[in-house]
Amino acid sequence: MLSPVHAAHSCRPHRWRLALFQGDAPLSIALCATTPSLQPPGMGAQPLPPLGPAVARLLRQYPAIRLDQVRPTGKKGRVLKGDVLSAMDDGSAYADGEAGGGGTPPPPAASAPAARPSPPPAKRHAAATPPTPRPAAGRPFAAAVPAMDATTGGPRVKFDDTPLTPGRRAAAARLLAAKQYIPHQYTTVAFELDALLALRSSLVARGGGGGGGAPLTLTDFCVWASAAALSAVPEVRATWDAAAGRASPSAAADVAFAVCGPDGTLLPVVWGADRKGLASIAAETAALTAAAEAGELDATAAPGGCFCVAALDAPGVGPATGILAAPHVGALSVGAGMPAARPAAAGGVRAATVATATLSTDARVVSAAAASEFAAAFGR
Repeated sequence: MLSPVHAAHSCRPHRWRLALFQGDAPLSIALCATTPSLQPPGMGAQPLPPLGPAVARLLRQYPAIRLDQVRPTGKKGRVLKGDVLSAMDDGSAYADGEAGGGGTPPPPAASAPAARPSPPPAKRHAAATPPTPRPAAGRPFAAAVPAMDATTGGPRVKFDDTPLTPGRRAAAARLLAAKQYIPHQYTTVAFELDALLALRSSLVARGGGGGGGAPLTLTDFCVWASAAALSAVPEVRATWDAAAGRASPSAAADVAFAVCGPDGTLLPVVWGADRKGLASIAAETAALTAAAEAGELDATAAPGGCFCVAALDAPGVGPATGILAAPHVGALSVGAGMPAARPAAAGGVRAATVATATLSTDARVVSAAAASEFAAAFGR
């Protein structure tokens, strides 16, 4: 039986005692082996600085970097990604002209550790394998040939960090809180767009588009249909009062719609959309969209209204799932129309343009039955 009786570090010997059994009398034989140090020469008992994944990735990409030339600024001597990038930028991360593509030859390999004598045959034994040593050199992470950047031909690299705008930061905080604290439930409905597209083409041909000459868009139809569905299913026409911990019914169908602005996604509101016609809604959405794109709306303001519509009228964009924007208890995400086969009235199939709408609702306020009723009313 082999058992360790002594262990040491930094190239001090390990001793094992091998017990051989001859009949009932054990014979004891002492064996000795050495375990190489885990530290490069000249570093003493000082451990290598801990490396994060970003630093390790840089070292793999640019092996000419000398980590011992990088000044750490992290806690407990930790080398950060910014430390490596700063050293690469001022050239201190390279030694002996390696940044220019030359470089000094790699250091000699560490001498092989002393061989451990093979134990004599035994009835029962265990083998101990020493850990693999690191390269024993003052520059353990350097290589003979430095890695070259694919675009500039040199190992230096630049990164541009784009800070979050106040609007994007506020939107991210609201969406994160919504996914954490609002119990979402989802209802999906597919509906045909052919009749709607034909109606839009007919109105545009007769000059009956939106007020002020604004063209009718998918968003206008979605706001108009959502307002009608909110009137039919008042359970969805509400807001959540976080302070009181209850839902507050809304007297009107105030529908917000998503529009992209320079400071992120904004949610302007068409107030009282259930009392407006399609042309009035189109004129109002066109004016609000122009104001949002010009940066005239406050992107940090809390969403208004009681419902939100996001029409993803982009080719090839299929179903999407939205996140509720408090205090809304309902949000509708509508994908673009896609060609699909539908059953024909006389049998067989026919070609149609089909879009998919996903309704996100607050399960504390809207029941699954009410959500299904709203989705069916919107699809009609």
